Amino acid sequence: MDIKKSLMQKNGIIVMALAEEFFSKNIGDRIDTVGSISEKYETSRGTVQTAIKILQEQNLIAIESRGHLGSFITHLDYNALIALTGIDNIVGVMPLPYSKKYEGLATGISETMKNMDIPFNFAFMRGGNNRLESLMRNRYDFAITSMFTAKHYIDEEEDIEIVTSFGKNTYVDNHGLIFRRETDIKKDDFKVGIDYSSKDQVKLTLNYFNERKVQLVSLKYNQLINSIENKEIDGAIWTIDENIKSNENLNYVLISDNIYNMDDTEAVIIIKKDNKLIKELINKFLDANMVLEKQRQVIAGEIIPQY
Repeated sequence: MDIKKSLMQKNGIIVMALAEEFFSKNIGDRIDTVGSISEKYETSRGTVQTAIKILQEQNLIAIESRGHLGSFITHLDYNALIALTGIDNIVGVMPLPYSKKYEGLATGISETMKNMDIPFNFAFMRGGNNRLESLMRNRYDFAITSMFTAKHYIDEEEDIEIVTSFGKNTYVDNHGLIFRRETDIKKDDFKVGIDYSSKDQVKLTLNYFNERKVQLVSLKYNQLINSIENKEIDGAIWTIDENIKSNENLNYVLISDNIYNMDDTEAVIIIKKDNKLIKELINKFLDANMVLEKQRQVIAGEIIPQY
């Protein structure tokens, strides 16, 4: 494809703009008239016609005129169109993959995004607060959080939106109070680990101990279990996963997630509201059902996590 040379010429900017616009379309959609497109981009009709011709000649799009009904899209090469928009890689950020659920999510998303011709990578970062902040600073194209965290920031009028949700128990399993088997969980000087960078864990912890006087100890989420085992703290709210259930030194008491409609257990993908191109890209290339199947296979030990 020699289209890169075309981008260096006079029509380059409008070709890139139209590539992004056509990427958001579907086969069968009616396109705007040349006149309305030229007004939208404040350029001449001739420039628009030339840009559309370039896209057609490179077989990125095909358009069929249907007389007074207008012109309709009959072919779209999404991979080639996205390559013209200036995006040369996609990077998402998600929690540290310490559980099979997270490894399954990472594997499933990475696998389904292979349908793109653009390189895709994950970064890993603890704390929904940290991931949101990095997203808003444009360090990443999208972030994975719980539904609970996403709704919290949307309610606080953060400029984000949810583009994909995966369903209950796709982010974590049910939560519980984790403690050493010999620990009296009703004692007055109970030391509780809390990670202030995690909206979910903070809210669940404060709600559970609402009517008790306990000592809150600030720790990173991935340090909580070791801190319990090392007797640095007495307990912490944590997801009841396979590692907890098989740990002979620990015990747990399930807590109710129903007060949050189990939103704390559901994985979602969030983006900045103004990032329409990434929204279209995720909607077109991400197969949520495939992601969930890969997650199931990782949890069941049927496949090795790859991300």
